[in-house]
This record gives sequence, C-alpha cells and structure tokens, in this order.
Amino acid sequence: MHFHVLGIGSIGSLVAFNLRRAIVSDHPIFLLHNTIDAVLYAQERQNKISVSTHGIKAEARGFRSQVIPYIATHPLREAAQRWENSEPISSLFVCSKAHHVLPALRRLAHRITPSSTIVLLQNGMGILEELLVELFHDRPRPHFILTTNTHGAYSPEPFNVTHTGMGTLDFGIVPTMVPKDYEIGFKGKDHKGELDDITTPDDPEFAHYRSLRNTVAALLRMSQLHPRWKTISEVELAMRRKLVVNSVINPLTALMGCKNGAITTAPRSADIIASVCREASRVYASQTKSGTAAWLSSLEEQGHDIQDISWGRVPLELTPKQLEKECMRVAGATADNISSMLADVRRGNVTEINYLNGFLVSLAKSYGVRVPTITLLRDLIIMRGGIPVDH
Repeated sequence: MHFHVLGIGSIGSLVAFNLRRAIVSDHPIFLLHNTIDAVLYAQERQNKISVSTHGIKAEARGFRSQVIPYIATHPLREAAQRWENSEPISSLFVCSKAHHVLPALRRLAHRITPSSTIVLLQNGMGILEELLVELFHDRPRPHFILTTNTHGAYSPEPFNVTHTGMGTLDFGIVPTMVPKDYEIGFKGKDHKGELDDITTPDDPEFAHYRSLRNTVAALLRMSQLHPRWKTISEVELAMRRKLVVNSVINPLTALMGCKNGAITTAPRSADIIASVCREASRVYASQTKSGTAAWLSSLEEQGHDIQDISWGRVPLELTPKQLEKECMRVAGATADNISSMLADVRRGNVTEINYLNGFLVSLAKSYGVRVPTITLLRDLIIMRGGIPVDH
C-alpha cells in the first residue's frame, strides 16, 4: 500500500518521519510537493527528513517525491509531468495549513477515489465541511479521519524539524451514511477501537475499507506521537476546545508581536481571553441546544414520549471557566513558542484566521449569537494582513 503526505512543513515533516518509522519499507511514502524546485531540493537532501528531540537528531530515509499537478495553463505544466502521477491515492495525510487544503485537493481530485482515506491534520475547523461541499457534493466521498494534535515543532530549514513539545495525536473516523459502525469496540468494557470493526479480509467490501483499516493501523504504530484512537464525538469535542484556544492565542500573539506566554500576564489580556471564552461557550451552547431539539423532534415524530427527556447541556470542557483555564494552560506550557499566526504575519503570509475566529463567527451567525470580541480579533488580523510587514 502507498502512503502520501501533503504539506511538508514542520508538522508534515514530523508526521512523515514517524510514518516512515512506523511502517515497513515495502510500503512507499510519497511526499507531495507544490513545485518542481521543492522536488529537486528534496532530491538534493536524498529524500530524507531529520527530527531533533531533546537535542538528539534522527533521520528517516527512503521517501519518494511527486509534484501536485499544475493547472493546464501553467507554463511549467509540461515540465512537471516527470514528477506527476495519476494513480489512485490510497492514504493521504494532509498537513497543509487550513486555507491551502481545498486548492491542493482540487489538483489531486482525479486521484482520490471512494476507497481512499484522507487524514486531516489542521488547526481550525470547517475544512471537512468545505471539502464535502466543494469537491464531493456530486460524487462519492472518500473515508475521512479527523485529528487533534498537541505536539509542537518548528523547522529551521525544510525537512529538518525540531520537536519542541511532546503531546498527543488523537484521531477519529468520520462516519458515513452507510450503516457501518467503526466504534463497536468503544462500547465494550475496554472502551477501545478495534481494527476488525473497520473490516476483515473475509468482508465482501474489504477492498473498499482496506485503506481505512491500514491507515488507522499506521497511525496507531506512530508511537512517538502518542496516538489515541477516540470516538468521533470525543475528537470533535477536543477540536472545539482547541479551536477556542487557537482563537485566543494566535490572533493575540500575532497582533501584539509576542511569544505565547506573554498573553498570560499582559494588562487587560485576561479580560479579552475571558470575553472570547464566554462568547465561544454561548455559541457552543446554542449549537448543543439546536442539536438536541432536532433529536427530540425526530423522537417525537417516531411516537416516543419526550416529556421526561432532559435537554442537552454544553459539555463541561466548553464552559467559559474551563475554556479560560485551557487557554492559560496552553499559553503557559508553550510560553517560549511563537504562534504559527505570528510567524505567518511576520512573513507576510496568509493566516488561518478564517478557520479559527472566522469559523466561530460563521457558527455564531447561524444561531443568532453575538460574538463581538471574536469578530474584532478576526477583523484585526485581516486588517494586519493587508499592511506590509515593515509599515
């Protein structure tokens, strides 16, 4: 089976490195590059990735390179065909920044089949929904795995990564319309996912689910990243909490030009953090109430008595005080780090703000909730992006 990694930045390189160490060399790993120059640079480095952890440097070799197809009118279209490939992709780890995911997958859409598996490893939310609407609204979608990653890493140069903070890599399988329960094992006493719940060799549809099973198996073997297979509801809860943390730390540090830890002690920062957390929690509460109302309505239509069923409450982890604590904890734990948004602003790059604060603003609008602080931070980052770095 072939594996592909898209987005070879710090996290993408860290994932590719651990993937190469997790699976036998019989399974090729292709690094997908945006340009011919990137392919040539990877070849100059002998297609190897280096990772330094606690001062100890290790290497993974044997990667292969491919280029994402250029559009037909691009002047380098013909030259790039040497490194292109049209064969179906079995397993794709997408480590690109959120706003790069859709454009990149458009260029790879002809290689993605209903039996492919796509692992999404981005900050922010709304990426999956965007892909389903833009790419798979009129064709069967592939298998999707959502993740939440708490590892820290930075790249002093391409394919050379420093693993700055140990964390976890939690993941869950997005359910499909087909009645296939991937989470049977979680309902047992061990509360643990089982590969055989995805498929087995004697399954008539084994070929369709094979890449999903093998991708989950590969994730579980990436031991240095501390992978944990969770239910999709657990992963989505963690993603929603992390979304608020990133919607606080990223824009504040990018606007103030400071390291993460500074926002825990700066004057008035506590008030701003508390305001963001209150607003986000209200949005989540409205979302929970709406989801519960729809569920109760469906039960009533089926003839069930719903009088004694209590309405759902927002999970404890998404209450204002718990969100504040999590923001402060993460900012303190990564006190000496520079946020990815600050790095993007300093380089004049597009930020992920539309998938962080922007996602919360859109969600709030759909439920009629006002989020002035979250909106202001989004607008200030967009404004900052329109001003040259040296001005």
